[in-house]
Amino acid sequence: LDEVDAHWEAALLDVVGAAPETRLVRGWDAVFEKLDEHATALVAMAQAPHFREVDAASDVFGRRKKLADDCDELRRRLDLWNDAQRRWVHLSTIFGDGASGVSDRLPAAAATFADAKRAFDRCRRDALRDKTPRIRPLLDVEHLPERLEGVSASLGDAQRALGAFLEGQ
Repeated sequence: LDEVDAHWEAALLDVVGAAPETRLVRGWDAVFEKLDEHATALVAMAQAPHFREVDAASDVFGRRKKLADDCDELRRRLDLWNDAQRRWVHLSTIFGDGASGVSDRLPAAAATFADAKRAFDRCRRDALRDKTPRIRPLLDVEHLPERLEGVSASLGDAQRALGAFLEGQ
């Protein structure tokens, strides 16, 4: 438990970019692999015959449960972030500043993208303030999952509008 706790307390996000609203996270595979490894170990610990003997009110039981919940929530938040970032990177080349004339032809989709970009910029400002942001504090960013879900949904809408436009061409 100490090893898992210490790892996520010290783990950093690998980010590129200078300003918080332009920073992108990379190195997803290593983070997800470690999260999955720790989540599996914590589940195995709970299912071990000797652990079942541990009183549910004990510190070890509660600590294992808290760490397992934290790993699950970090995985959820990082999955949402990864999805939103992937969609944003793809669409920013199409609808972003200095992009091609597609924005002129799809003003509603461009407006949807602009709203999603502002929301994603706020997420990045809130979560990536530090020069070397840690992973665990993502758990403390209020409403981050809901905001990232909204960003992904909006970007999905813009992507569908773009797809429909391209099919009509």
